[in-house]
Amino acid sequence: MRPRKHLFKNIHNRKSWSSQSVFLSEDHVAPPTAVSFVDTHVHTRFSDGGATIQQVEEVCRELEIGCLIADHNEIRGSIKLLDRMKVPTLPSMEVGSREQIDLLMYFRSAEEAEIFFRLHVEPYRL
Repeated sequence: MRPRKHLFKNIHNRKSWSSQSVFLSEDHVAPPTAVSFVDTHVHTRFSDGGATIQQVEEVCRELEIGCLIADHNEIRGSIKLLDRMKVPTLPSMEVGSREQIDLLMYFRSAEEAEIFFRLHVEPYRL
């Protein structure tokens, strides 16, 4: 099944994009590369999204953008994307709270994300 561009909201019209670029170059970013845009809030099948990691990668590469998978209370998709080293990314997740506030969390490394997940997310998952 071919991924659909609508996996990413509001990026189809490149004319509306700003000219500012993001440069992801640290060792913990996979792969180190310059991209014009990064979608920082993508969900996959690991939470409530419909896309696989491979579909996300294909769309990112086609559009030449980076992507941060921020599944709900889940890091597997983000870590898989990082490990595959096919698009610029950082470990990330969307964390829910008792106060009904969702926080987008971004990490410097997979290890940092896993420690945070084990200590602050996994014990409270339903």
